[in-house]
Amino acid sequence: MAKPIFVIGKHRSGTKWLSNTIAAHKDIACILHEHHFGILEVSDVFERMPLIYGDLSIAENCIGFIEYYGQTDFFVLTGLDKNMFYKNRPSNYSEFFRQMMDTFAEKEGKPYWVQKTDTAPMPDLIKHFPDAKFIMTIRDVRDNVKSAIGLAKGEKGRATPKVYNELFIYYLQKKRILSYQGRDNVMLMYFEDMKRDKRAVVERICNFLQIEFDENMLKNHFKQNTSYKGMVSKADALSDKDVFLMNLMIPLLSITPLWLMEFLYKIKTRLLGHSFLKPENRILHSFKLKKRDLGWE
Repeated sequence: MAKPIFVIGKHRSGTKWLSNTIAAHKDIACILHEHHFGILEVSDVFERMPLIYGDLSIAENCIGFIEYYGQTDFFVLTGLDKNMFYKNRPSNYSEFFRQMMDTFAEKEGKPYWVQKTDTAPMPDLIKHFPDAKFIMTIRDVRDNVKSAIGLAKGEKGRATPKVYNELFIYYLQKKRILSYQGRDNVMLMYFEDMKRDKRAVVERICNFLQIEFDENMLKNHFKQNTSYKGMVSKADALSDKDVFLMNLMIPLLSITPLWLMEFLYKIKTRLLGHSFLKPENRILHSFKLKKRDLGWE
């Protein structure tokens, strides 16, 4: 089996840049495409898919998920055959992902693979990927929130997130990351350090992963995934009201304990739900004939 590497961090914290940098190493496999600015993220496998498709030990759920996921950009770019999951049926989403990435890395002839996600699936990742290395990244709160809102404003038809929500998610993610600091398989880095001295950070990453330094990692192989693409400038990303709210909330959120933030997040999720749980997004049909063909009845 190949060794997993996970890049963990809130969106707009440099996770894509960092992942693309790691993926440039000659021994590391990764699903990449220029239309996605490099690495394709797979957090939906660990976060959204379990909520939509449920328990994969139920044949109907497992078939529905495999048939859906086999059509995604991520899976198509692996070049693999979805029937591999019918021959070796996964019992959970982590097992599915491990099987997919290990097979892809073997096809590419590489002993490692890298993927990025946020902090939500960390407990499951630690449980199901005991041999994984985790590189966690944090960015300055003001730059992160400004980038997240600027990106949304610059994309036509996309709803702009609220500053208070982005701030809450930022501190929730940051406190989760810091709670894992100090583990042997966890490395913490800051976005600003990589901007200041990329070589030094990359050398530290290679030492942490116990791999040989590769000069190719210092090159930018994909177009920068900037938040400011002409439709909105950096100066206009936040209103005066947004800045005032940030100045008010940052001191409060910075001292709020993680357990309380987790509790509030659960309440928010239960009250508001998830947009991706709408019935039209649940691609489940009758698979009686498929189950009979597979001998899963």
